[in-house]
Amino acid sequence: MLKVAVIGCGNISGSHVPNWMKMENVRLTAVCDLERDRTERWLAKYPDLHIYTDYAEMMDQEKPDILDICLPTYLHVQYAEDAMRRGAHVLCEKPVGLTEDEAKSVYRTARETGRLFMVAQVLRFWNEYKYLKDVIETGRFGALHYGRMYRNGGYPKTSWHGWMMKNELSRMVLLDRHIHDLDFLVYAMGKPEHFDVFRRTKGVEDILTVIYRYGDAFVNAESTWYLQEDVPFTAGYFFAFDKASLDYDGKKLTVYPAEGGSFCPLNRNNAYEAEIRYFAECVEQDRPITMVTEDSLLAVMNVVDAIDGR
Repeated sequence: MLKVAVIGCGNISGSHVPNWMKMENVRLTAVCDLERDRTERWLAKYPDLHIYTDYAEMMDQEKPDILDICLPTYLHVQYAEDAMRRGAHVLCEKPVGLTEDEAKSVYRTARETGRLFMVAQVLRFWNEYKYLKDVIETGRFGALHYGRMYRNGGYPKTSWHGWMMKNELSRMVLLDRHIHDLDFLVYAMGKPEHFDVFRRTKGVEDILTVIYRYGDAFVNAESTWYLQEDVPFTAGYFFAFDKASLDYDGKKLTVYPAEGGSFCPLNRNNAYEAEIRYFAECVEQDRPITMVTEDSLLAVMNVVDAIDGR
């Protein structure tokens, strides 16, 4: 049975810890956070968990097969590399790191240690995005004309010691929200060679729109932290093809065929569970990660660096 430990008990751990508990042949044994009250909230729900405030102590005592990193972005590479050198496989919450160079470093360490490393780019595991990728790749509805992807809402008013609001630690909306849609585009359509960037950043407000061009088609990807913190978060997409348009409003995917009418082609799934299950199975079966590869992640981070440079 695989032993798993989680480091970082902030908001995103709420999408990881309960899903580890669903896995067969896997046992989440420990969680770690500098702030003990964060670990104790999981202990209250799962009394058999071991809780730590010291990472090295946890790794020495638990010797996990897998470390799941749910830390702030600027700590991802440091802890991923250390864990792999200690012998653990690593699942790391997105993004891989702050820069393309950091991404190269962590994958180099994975090769040197022979450990599996995967970034939890969760959109690749949502049924609605898997369906869109299949439509693009198979040409089922003909050529793509236009796409719009969006991830909008108020700025993140809570983060550990305000790290999200410091560009040098988070790169703000670019790596918080926009990277999801960019990662999907690279995954489904390849690296965009041409794109136009429009951005306004002022204090806590960060509004980013990037128009990615793929031949005759283009995709408008917008991501925002609005100044008004209580604006609800919304995410989805609209893609128009020759023979149909796809509209996903964050809750339901609707297909509108050219001949008229509409239909919903699938049910929602728990993508966090899907990505965790996938990684655990890769470790258990000693097979390579093919859903989130080094090449695709390096391409994503190359574009991220280029966007920030404009």
